[in-house]
Amino acid sequence: MATDEDWTPPTSMAAAKARMRELIGEIQDIEAQLGDPGHPKHPLQSDDPDAFWDWRRGAKWARTRRLQDLRLVKDWIRDNRETRP
Repeated sequence: MATDEDWTPPTSMAAAKARMRELIGEIQDIEAQLGDPGHPKHPLQSDDPDAFWDWRRGAKWARTRRLQDLRLVKDWIRDNRETRP
């Protein structure tokens, strides 16, 4: 997970907005997978419930990392927004 110290900021406002859109899409995709009982790792679809819990833990961690990155991108956008008179 990126922290304020090791996070590489975007090079432009356009890059920041593109990264924000990408992160939102990835977060939505992960959340959809977590809520899908038809997912191959779901206990209803798998003979190995441990595999589901391992997969779910990894998916939740991936979502957490992306949410942290999204927070940092939003902070960067707020801090670098042009102020209007």
